[in-house]
Amino acid sequence: MAAPRWRERQDRFRSLPTWQFSILPQEASVERDPLSLFTYVAFFHFKVLCHERRQKADRYSGGKEYSWVIKRRFSDFQALDAGLRKVRPLNRFTSESTDPALICWAAAGLERQAAAKAESLPRDAVHILCRCFATIGGNGGLTDAWCEAAAPVLAALGHLLRSREGDRQRLRDALVEEASSGVLRWLQKFRELLEFPAPFGAAEAAACEVLELVCRGDEELTTLLHRHRLLTVVSQRLLATSSEEAAAAPGWRHFAAFGVRLLEALMTEEDTDRFRLAAPPLFKPVWACREKPDAARQALLAMLPPGSEEAFCSATPLEVSALSALGQLARRSEEQARLIVRSPALPQSFKILDRCACDEEKIVDVLQFLRHVRTFVPEEAGDDVIVVGRGKESQRFCLVSQQIPPDLEPLLSKPFTEEQRSVIFTKVGVYSANHIQPPQRPKALVVFGPPSVGKSTLSMEVAKRIFDTPGNVVCVDGNDVRDAHEGFQKVAQHGLQHNLIHTDAWEILKATKTVENLKKDRLEGEMSSYEARLLERLIPNSVGQVSAGITLRLVAT
Repeated sequence: MAAPRWRERQDRFRSLPTWQFSILPQEASVERDPLSLFTYVAFFHFKVLCHERRQKADRYSGGKEYSWVIKRRFSDFQALDAGLRKVRPLNRFTSESTDPALICWAAAGLERQAAAKAESLPRDAVHILCRCFATIGGNGGLTDAWCEAAAPVLAALGHLLRSREGDRQRLRDALVEEASSGVLRWLQKFRELLEFPAPFGAAEAAACEVLELVCRGDEELTTLLHRHRLLTVVSQRLLATSSEEAAAAPGWRHFAAFGVRLLEALMTEEDTDRFRLAAPPLFKPVWACREKPDAARQALLAMLPPGSEEAFCSATPLEVSALSALGQLARRSEEQARLIVRSPALPQSFKILDRCACDEEKIVDVLQFLRHVRTFVPEEAGDDVIVVGRGKESQRFCLVSQQIPPDLEPLLSKPFTEEQRSVIFTKVGVYSANHIQPPQRPKALVVFGPPSVGKSTLSMEVAKRIFDTPGNVVCVDGNDVRDAHEGFQKVAQHGLQHNLIHTDAWEILKATKTVENLKKDRLEGEMSSYEARLLERLIPNSVGQVSAGITLRLVAT
């Protein structure tokens, strides 16, 4: 028996491309309830498209050919259209309309118009839509009908914010003022929407997208949003939806991707309070160190693929965004980083990386996650990973004194041979820093500190920044002396073989005065040149005062 004609029409209607139903950015293959917002709005778009293509004079002709569900909704559209004509101006629509179905009807058209030609909407459209969302539901609170009405309002707002940078900045300023004053309107409605007991749907996705657009790149607004605990609100909603996945609507993971991206944006931006410290990089945001963002970690882990059924599919935006957000959380909190490493996120990240194929942006996001958590990977994860304070027994060294073998200690007092002296002298060079004009041109850099604390490394890094290359300096470095001395190297080799660091080896070598004499000879050898004579005038008594614990960088001018 052939299928009824109305069934053919309905199947054709459902098979249309997703872009024609822009109110819900879902995959076309997702099954939808015929009484949901999708049917309520998408059928209207379908009729408009038919009218535009076939140039029908009557937009409502042919409605009898559809099912009774469509015909009933279609009659509702006729009544709503009549009501909409009475409040056609945009400002009257938002201020006078109290019917959620009417707002949904009008906002769906606005969303379609904003997606096609945002500049055609009035300049105050963003302000009006924000006011509409802030007052939606009234004093009675949100209901299912009001949540459906909020979806196209926020979707239209998102299209305008993406297209008009000026509107985005004005909304940022308005939200900063609102959050600073403590009198919440838009943000309170956002919290109310995210706390509504329902699965993560189109309205929540559009709200998170709008907030992500305005907070990404704005440290001040992001800091204020953290103070109002929006990170926890969004995380708990995602976690609740994932825990009730069986009861959630099909395709909720697509909507959840917008919430995950909002979490990632909130955790990426720096906190403006960091400038209260003398060293801002040492600042730890309150939300990461005091509020214990366990809900955010659990929600993001729940967004990862549950099993191997996705093994042959491409990596989804939700999975990649979840890994990116987990990486930012690990960067902010060491405690959370260790919990993430002990979770299934690490092995899942390698599987997701394999599924990224040739998508460079997804690959970069996954690699960034691995970079953030690499420091906290336990030693069992691989032989090449060394964690500070938790290395293998063979990689741990003890600081000892007065334990140098008797046959090696006399070698520390031997003078330098001519061959060793020549090795050290070949590392000395004088170059001018002519690329830096006076008075900014540096004269000298002296780094003080005890042995083996990183003076040489620090000096080389500074030399790169100031003198272009580390070779544009005269180096008087104790490292060069220790590396060339045969006795010191044998003692160091003994320590490596027995997991020991002989802290008194350098003191014994320095007590012979051979180190000081060698440094003096190094500078005297350079003083035969014009540049070295200038250095002597800059630091006239440096030759006899440089000790073994000092790394000296001198630059000729």
